[in-house]
Amino acid sequence: MKGLLLKDFFTLSKSLRMFLLLILVFACMPGYNMAIFAVVYASLLPVTALSYDERCKWDTLAAMSPYSPAEMVISKYLLGYIGILFASMLALAVHAVYGLFSSSPAGGYVSSIAGGAVSGLLIIGLTLPAMYKFGVEKGRIAFFVILAVTFGAVAGLSALSDNGKLSGFGLDIGAGTGILILLAVILLNAASILLSIKFYSKREF
Repeated sequence: MKGLLLKDFFTLSKSLRMFLLLILVFACMPGYNMAIFAVVYASLLPVTALSYDERCKWDTLAAMSPYSPAEMVISKYLLGYIGILFASMLALAVHAVYGLFSSSPAGGYVSSIAGGAVSGLLIIGLTLPAMYKFGVEKGRIAFFVILAVTFGAVAGLSALSDNGKLSGFGLDIGAGTGILILLAVILLNAASILLSIKFYSKREF
């Protein structure tokens, strides 16, 4: 598993530099929406990695390796989860430094980061099964539809909320509802992983 993750990180080295730059730019821009986009952008990493794998016929080579289909699939999910965690921590760190020189409230920003993380997990959970079922090229259609719906929902919630806070994912909804949303997304990702493993196992290389 560690080897698969290292392979993806090395393959995405150029993309990761751009990824880091975009996170810094988004995190430094005023407003809560940019913080959300910075974190949600991390959910694109598994899709990019799958695109590289398909282009260089990696799955054909991997079929002769000791890696199981479950390890191949889970490594892509972990790549996305690590990216979301890193983006969230970096965005919070940048805002903490920025907050030393401004009077912007921290609560709204944390709420936005949480909303972005949940949105990123939702994108991963809904998109990757389509990628493994139809391949990257055909799966991109589902990917862009899911991405557009997710960004539209986040933007709509942000526009309808008070003081730029995401009432759908933030502290305004209460801890109980927030925990239920998080659990639902976690269960979705668990089901998504099982479904992706099933689709990947049936692919012909």
